[in-house]
Amino acid sequence: STQSTWGISAVSLRMAELAPSLKDSEDEGPLNNMESLAPIPLEERTWSAATYAAMWVAIVVGPSGFSNGSGLLSVGLTWWGAILAVFSGAILTLILLILNAWAGVRYGIPFPVYARASFGTTGAQAAALSRGLIAIMWLSFNVWLGSQGIYFALSNLWPSLLNSPRIFQDDLNLAQLVLVVFFLVAHVLAVRIGVRYFDKMMRVVAPLLALGAGAVLVWALTSESLGDIVSALNSQTQHSGAAVSVENWFLGVTSILSTWSTMVMNIADVSRYCTNQRAQVLGQTVGLPLPFVGIAAVGIIAAGVAQIRSGQEVWTIPGLFPLWNSVVAVIAAIVLAVSVLSVNLIANIVSPANDFVNLNPDKFTFRGGAYVSLLLSLLVCPWFLFSSAIAYVMKFLNGYGIVTGAMAGVMLADFWLVREQHLDPEQLMVTSAGGAYYYTRGWNMRAVVALLLPCALCLPGWLGVLGVVDAHVVFVVIYKVSYFVSFFVSAAVYLVACRLYPMDIPKQAYSKTEIAQVASYAFTDPDLRAPLRDRAQQFL
Repeated sequence: STQSTWGISAVSLRMAELAPSLKDSEDEGPLNNMESLAPIPLEERTWSAATYAAMWVAIVVGPSGFSNGSGLLSVGLTWWGAILAVFSGAILTLILLILNAWAGVRYGIPFPVYARASFGTTGAQAAALSRGLIAIMWLSFNVWLGSQGIYFALSNLWPSLLNSPRIFQDDLNLAQLVLVVFFLVAHVLAVRIGVRYFDKMMRVVAPLLALGAGAVLVWALTSESLGDIVSALNSQTQHSGAAVSVENWFLGVTSILSTWSTMVMNIADVSRYCTNQRAQVLGQTVGLPLPFVGIAAVGIIAAGVAQIRSGQEVWTIPGLFPLWNSVVAVIAAIVLAVSVLSVNLIANIVSPANDFVNLNPDKFTFRGGAYVSLLLSLLVCPWFLFSSAIAYVMKFLNGYGIVTGAMAGVMLADFWLVREQHLDPEQLMVTSAGGAYYYTRGWNMRAVVALLLPCALCLPGWLGVLGVVDAHVVFVVIYKVSYFVSFFVSAAVYLVACRLYPMDIPKQAYSKTEIAQVASYAFTDPDLRAPLRDRAQQFL
């Protein structure tokens, strides 16, 4: 229809009048740095539902999806309990993703700008920075697994690589370090090409990953009988030392929610490239739940075969490569490397890079922020941090879920319940005192309180798991469902705070259905503004 095609509001036209026209440029000045935070014009929003679905397939059918399935066996879940936990967590994650992607599609803004509404202009910087640090941890995890895949594949061809000089005791050797650096350089080149040009690559990568996962499944089922695999999986659960219980099942669901909790927060960074809401809803619905459950099931079955073949608990994809033919392992390593590169570009580089730009637009470009993120991912020392499945689930996933769950609760409560999906895109660009989202010296204290309370509830349990303190069993149970507790407590506290201390929210100046892409023409060519204004006036 004419209305949905144009989707232009008076607010977006006003922003077009206020903002200068920014052209595609390689200049490194502050003005072009701000373009990373500017609303995406309609003509640059090219992501369809197919692109979005392919993106999610490329993300979930990868190392983390595999590890989520096999890793849950180590916390006491049976094989069927682990699959049910993955499916439940995927559905809940899908709901949160669709809700939080809405603002990105509607207003064309990235997460650092979107977060100003709920956290304040300065608070959004802190929120974005914390989210970015978590994304860097995931970037580190994926880079490590991608390089490990190359390492084990090459080791099948040249076993002498396994005897490379040791660095940092037994956790890393020289060959592994060289491959990590090599893989990071590949990421640098991809960033140089540009993230927005990788939508076509994702359409190629997604079917390759699906074929790769299918190949692993065929290998597993033809290597051992299904009965022997199930017996090995049951044995692995019994030897984990953890009790099979409803409590640990919720721990599994929580770990799945935490896995994608950074994407729940920063999904606007990606959804702003979508053509409309239907594209993001349909794309995510097709691309997330079933592929995620599928790759988790493949991970669980492969873990059972590895248990039979090697007698070891394998919870990562590269751990399978020593069991394969050399040529097959090399092909698998290439597919894994491409998968990791795709996931990192979309999920783990875009967010922290935008955060660095948001922190200091005068000094950081998007590419500069991406390069710093890649360097920090190496300094994380992933060979230490991701040493076991227990550490991966209990200490890493559930640990950062405390913070991301609380932040998601505040953002969704603010956008959907307090503001009823209405933001002022013009004011979102104002970061100085007097702006609508400046609040108290740049901080929305309602959000601050709502974040601190659930974190205080979950922190003792996390410290207990880390062995820092002797936490009471009640706090340990709370920590096992950290994302649920943080999300609902923060949302409830924020709503109460907004009721007790109401905000001055501008009245909706136009109907909710009027704009599918508010503010998207803030940086368009001036020659386009006159006809757009005339068309919008006819519509209004």
